[in-house]
Amino acid sequence: MSIKSTIQNLTLRAKVRKANRFRRVCGMSEAKSVGMVCFFEEEQQWKELQKAVQQFQSLGAKVMVLGFYSGKVKPLWYVETMNMVMCSLHEFGLTGIPKGQKTEDFLNERFDILINCDLESHFTTDYVCKLSPSGFKVAIDTEENRKHFDLLIKMEDRNLNLFVEHVLFYLSSFKSGR
Repeated sequence: MSIKSTIQNLTLRAKVRKANRFRRVCGMSEAKSVGMVCFFEEEQQWKELQKAVQQFQSLGAKVMVLGFYSGKVKPLWYVETMNMVMCSLHEFGLTGIPKGQKTEDFLNERFDILINCDLESHFTTDYVCKLSPSGFKVAIDTEENRKHFDLLIKMEDRNLNLFVEHVLFYLSSFKSGR
């Protein structure tokens, strides 16, 4: 384990211990706010995620997407909107710990549903998702995610389109009984 990874993990562990959230099951039809965290490597991932965003918006939910990319320059296919923002990993300095106004704004939101759309488990997406005070958190099923997420989707093939379909299917099945 590198020094950078050690610093990242110690920082995250300390902040997770202090984090406070009220867990609450929330179905797709009851959600008034949805947060999505992603790591984008190609345009197709962006397009697949936009379908899910539109589906939640059609049900009246306010959707915010925080995306990360590894390059120094924003991808040409990305168009920033008020509810979809992206950050370069290079913005986070030597430690790679997410910071900045966009990340802070996202972390201050208490979403009804938070979906971690990063299927490869990058530190930046894990950091934001684990520290989010959101009521119901969804992610791919991994040993580490079992400690921090409420709904886990088991996937043999790491395919974002299929993951989003499964998330939408299961969330549409839940009724919170408010």
